[in-house]
Amino acid sequence: MELPFVFDWQPPRITKWDLLRTRWLWLVFITASATFALLFWLHPWVRSVDVPGALVLISSTPSDATISVDGHERGQTPVRLELAPGDHQVTVHRAGFVDMTYRLQLASGARASLPAVLWRQQPTVEPLRIPLPGAQVVDAGFLANGRLTLTLSLPPANERQFWLLGPDNVPRSIGPPYAEGAIASTLDGSQLAYLARGQVSLGLSDRLDQLWTTTQHGNPGQLRYVLPVSDERLVDLSWAPDGQHLLVVDEQSAVAGGSRDRLLWLPARDGDPRVLIDLPSKVVAGSYVWSPDGQQVAFLAQSSDHVTLCLLDTRDGSLRDLADLTSSSPPPFAPFTWSADGTRLLYSAAVPASPSLGGWLFGGSAQLALFAVDAAHPLGNQLGLTDAAFATWRDDGSVLGLTRRGSDGRLTLRLFDPDGQSHDLATLPLQSTANFGVRWDVAHGQAIVAIPNTASLGQSHFSYWLVRFQGEAAQ
Repeated sequence: MELPFVFDWQPPRITKWDLLRTRWLWLVFITASATFALLFWLHPWVRSVDVPGALVLISSTPSDATISVDGHERGQTPVRLELAPGDHQVTVHRAGFVDMTYRLQLASGARASLPAVLWRQQPTVEPLRIPLPGAQVVDAGFLANGRLTLTLSLPPANERQFWLLGPDNVPRSIGPPYAEGAIASTLDGSQLAYLARGQVSLGLSDRLDQLWTTTQHGNPGQLRYVLPVSDERLVDLSWAPDGQHLLVVDEQSAVAGGSRDRLLWLPARDGDPRVLIDLPSKVVAGSYVWSPDGQQVAFLAQSSDHVTLCLLDTRDGSLRDLADLTSSSPPPFAPFTWSADGTRLLYSAAVPASPSLGGWLFGGSAQLALFAVDAAHPLGNQLGLTDAAFATWRDDGSVLGLTRRGSDGRLTLRLFDPDGQSHDLATLPLQSTANFGVRWDVAHGQAIVAIPNTASLGQSHFSYWLVRFQGEAAQ
């Protein structure tokens, strides 16, 4: 039987290139499978070979504080921890003290130390006693080692004395036997500078034309500078942090009446002063807040109707007008503080109330805001609204400030952490009107609070209080 169709079949032709490609595909498949199997078999060993960690020694004052790293408890201080490279959040906690939270950026194999200084939740508050009955405290501050200084004004003339509170808390007078004007100390307390009048100025009751420096108590020291013209007078001075230069304020009589202040940069040992800037306003005495390197100084300038926050560069005399205060009367201390590395200046100033304003710190419809000056924001970057004045940075990046609470004006210490949360730490046994002031010594956990004296009948008199945050908490 003849079939109706014919099969014509031929086997597929396989070239040598087809064979080569097939072999390569199989080779890739087999190699990948073997690699995967090998890694699976070596998995526990691979995990055990970690990148070298960073070693961090964490201590605290006081000791025996609990350490938490990224939310996990890791022992008590002092403790040495090995942490993985990268970012970590370290919290130091001890009962009766304010928690300190640090953010660490650690490189592989790094060695670092973290000394935490804890602040008590309930600080001690004590009045600064005037060592001489009848004298008046016109300024108070801290040396670099944390010791307290007082500047006294003695009646009936404007005689000034400089006092130092010793380690035993007993005050003693240091410096020249008689200073007729402003007097200031270097940060280490080794040198004093003061203003006086020369023989040619004896008939002019308020004209100071000489600047003296001394290193010994009771010794008038050396005459460093004399004004060359008679229509000017020296009104104030301040030591730069290096102890090698002085900022001197020279008041000049204006042609059309009134006066203006000139700021001079004077080497402490040799050389003539250099004019930094002429101001059509008056520098508020004692309002200087220096950057750690001495290249910039913040101060207050007062005209007839307002007080201005200024920032002066001592290298070229350039001036930045940062903001105006809400009050036409200057506070006892300038509302500035520098960060420990000197890269940022923190200050508080008035802003128009607006519910749309937000930021890092939250204060509702408060009229005050915190600003930071740095290289990226030379005229100030608003951090947010707040009702806490005289803020300062702590070394963990948080911000402290004092605010008036309640109808009686009680002063409350408020903490703002780097995440923007705020809470009250303690209510101080102090009451004040709005024009109070704070001078911080964060490195030693203390502050001076100046409160207007209501019995001064409109005069700029203040009572001064020492607030200490460090030390053992009350049990």
